[in-house]
Amino acid sequence: MVNVLMLSGKKVKAEKILSESLDIIEKKYNKDPDKLFIKAIQQTCPSFEMRSIRIAGRTQQIPVPIKESKQVGLAMKWLTQSARLSNRKSMAESLAQVLYETCNGKGEAIKKRNELHKLVEANRAFTHYRWY
Repeated sequence: MVNVLMLSGKKVKAEKILSESLDIIEKKYNKDPDKLFIKAIQQTCPSFEMRSIRIAGRTQQIPVPIKESKQVGLAMKWLTQSARLSNRKSMAESLAQVLYETCNGKGEAIKKRNELHKLVEANRAFTHYRWY
């Protein structure tokens, strides 16, 4: 998660932001920050992604299952993006808020995952093209 948070190679700053946000979760919400962090990532993980494949002169969006490592990477990326978009005092506070909202089934990251799953469901008819 630190590497996803990091901007311009400032790893120490990213580590500080993550540790502060976990402290905020513990103090403000009285929850175990490690369990909350893991639960937030698990709830945000997508199980499919859309790949574009050109078939018979037109481009089709095909749902493809993805590996667990990529699922976790996408989840962390979405969580940090939604924390950056929220206007809080500090990045640590916004990350703590995003993680807490995600555990409760709300927030931008959950919304993004649900939109992706709706798109996969809509294009389920094209899964037989997966071998391309």
